[in-house]
Amino acid sequence: VKEGSIRLLGVVVATACCAGRENVAKQLPDVILKLIDSLSDTRPTVKQAALQVFPRVCKVITNTDVEKIIPVVIQAYADPTKTEAALEAMSACSFIQVVDAPTLGLMLPILMRGMKERKALTKRTCGLIIGNMCKLVADPRDAAQFYPVLQP
Repeated sequence: VKEGSIRLLGVVVATACCAGRENVAKQLPDVILKLIDSLSDTRPTVKQAALQVFPRVCKVITNTDVEKIIPVVIQAYADPTKTEAALEAMSACSFIQVVDAPTLGLMLPILMRGMKERKALTKRTCGLIIGNMCKLVADPRDAAQFYPVLQP
């Protein structure tokens, strides 16, 4: 059931027109959390389906600043040992465009994972990235759903 749902999500995203993509973008933070959970599923077919669908779902993100680091972030979600590599890629990324809810939905789970690491440098890097991204949030409603996570 889980694998079929993930594959169906991929079909919906692939066939969605402009209005449909906007609806998917609004729900992207929740969808990404479900895909992250699926990446750690015990059944390899579910994990493989999530790995195939994740990049397609991320195509609804309109922020071109993060396009090049999406594959690295997805790999970090699939393999927690690659979290630091993803954080390095994120810290090397120059955030110029406005950051919206879909972008935050993709980036914040990996940043929260980094904040739970033991290394102070990793935590500091995550804090800098979060600060830089939050400065570029144009609409406070985009970040409102993340306030409980972002509060110190």
